[in-house]
Amino acid sequence: MNLLDQREPLAPTASLLVKVASILVHFDEFHGPYGHALDFFELTRLLEDPEVIDWLAEMTLRGLAPVQRRIGHPRHRRKHESVKRPARHPKRRV
Repeated sequence: MNLLDQREPLAPTASLLVKVASILVHFDEFHGPYGHALDFFELTRLLEDPEVIDWLAEMTLRGLAPVQRRIGHPRHRRKHESVKRPARHPKRRV
């Protein structure tokens, strides 16, 4: 069940706000001078959280979040959506 069916995306839950804050902190730490693999792991885990995915999708649909450039990435689609991936071109060796 989609959590956003019951809630307004402009009034996120406390748990969602904690997750978004954690994403910001881990991103800052990862790109700072002392960033490490744990920050990357936590960023990945948080970005794959169903609550975060649904909220971001709803915000994007309303035009309140930027559209991601990696359209079709499996992490960013809902389970009921089917997205065809573009064919990958092999890298050319020079």
